[in-house]
Amino acid sequence: VTAILMSDTDKFVSYAFKRGNANFVSTGNKDIKAGTYFVENVLTLQVNKQETAKRNEIMNLIDSNPMVIVQDNNDIYWLLTGIDFGGDANGTAQSGAEMAEGNFYTITVTAQQKVLPYEVEASALTTII
Repeated sequence: VTAILMSDTDKFVSYAFKRGNANFVSTGNKDIKAGTYFVENVLTLQVNKQETAKRNEIMNLIDSNPMVIVQDNNDIYWLLTGIDFGGDANGTAQSGAEMAEGNFYTITVTAQQKVLPYEVEASALTTII
């Protein structure tokens, strides 16, 4: 992806996560009998420490069909959802039972697309974030 066109009022929101608190998996699904193929992309994010502001932001995300671009550990950007459809977001809140366990939110964004995620050139992001 070399360019993403959006209205002047629409922008992506950028989030950064601690190492080990986010990942995505793309799984191809083929049904030979039906002659169908799709890719299910699942993005899992852990947001440490439950707070009202984070809760409200997560609720806004869940109420939308987010278009998601992810930067991996190799500094490559991937268009994870929004290729064919937006993603479906869900969230859970969890408190730890032990003193050493944290409390956190887990956000899962799932999208079924026709193809594997496209790579997005970093230059395409300069006007949309």
